[in-house]
Amino acid sequence: MGCAPSAAARPQPAPGPAAPMAATLLYFPGPGRAVAPRLALFAALGPDFVNEGISFPEFMDAKAKLEGGEASRLVGSGSLPQLTLPDGQVFNQSMAITRYGLALAAAKRARGGTVEFDLAPPAEGDCAALLAAEEVLEFSMEILNKCPGDPDAEVKKQKRLEYAAEGGPMTKWFRILEARLTASGGPFVLGERLCIADVTLYQTTAMIRAGQFDHVEPSYLEQFPRCLAHIDAVLGSPLFKAYHEVMGDKAFVKYT
Repeated sequence: MGCAPSAAARPQPAPGPAAPMAATLLYFPGPGRAVAPRLALFAALGPDFVNEGISFPEFMDAKAKLEGGEASRLVGSGSLPQLTLPDGQVFNQSMAITRYGLALAAAKRARGGTVEFDLAPPAEGDCAALLAAEEVLEFSMEILNKCPGDPDAEVKKQKRLEYAAEGGPMTKWFRILEARLTASGGPFVLGERLCIADVTLYQTTAMIRAGQFDHVEPSYLEQFPRCLAHIDAVLGSPLFKAYHEVMGDKAFVKYT
């Protein structure tokens, strides 16, 4: 009775094409401007995306390599967040990536798939609710995007204090955000349903409450009680809980 050939001697199937990599989001290992992109991608893909952190020294090294024409983890503009798709295309801009996540979820629903966490604002019917959600999203980002800076530390401080003062742009916009949450009845922009506007608002308010918004004290938010309570409502939402359970120590959306 003959022996079966060894595994090494048996004919082996030809190797197939390499499995495509998952979409990979690159950002610092903290919340910052990547909260909305991370949660939009998670809502659409579940755990099927890579949430990759890069330290600030690593970022500066990668940026220097990119600018020097060397191989680098950064591509294109060299800014973060950076999303690399399975086909190798690379994109930047946090809200572009966020809307891409929403589009993925919409395409999944159109194919008959299930999207457990629907972050899309109303697409039809209640046009005023859609307008409110989009306005909250835009003002939340505007507070970050128009926040003044300066190479001179004292000048930067003065500009920030004026920005957040009574009558300053930041306070005007926060009064609108507070009014929208009041009108909805809370705890979210659409009332009981979490949408992408809430995640984007949290991205800004949580930064302030954590003391990460230079020269704007956490106590600043006390004049906007709805916005302040909104932070904990978002943190306690089923989406945040599921995201943390799945992503573990690579969630990167909470301030510690």
